[in-house]
Amino acid sequence: MKAIAPLLISLPMLLSLFFIIGLISPHGLIQVSNTVTHTLQQGINYCEQYMQNCGC
Repeated sequence: MKAIAPLLISLPMLLSLFFIIGLISPHGLIQVSNTVTHTLQQGINYCEQYMQNCGC
């Protein structure tokens, strides 16, 4: 659970970054959001595997 706290803190910064990128370049925003979605999915998969392996 400790790893989640930094994510919650950095989430508002990420959202404001998205907003700025979206204003500058809508196409860039699409690429960034795809990358972030992919990264989040990998993180979720990793967490699920970790939970299964440690048997929590």
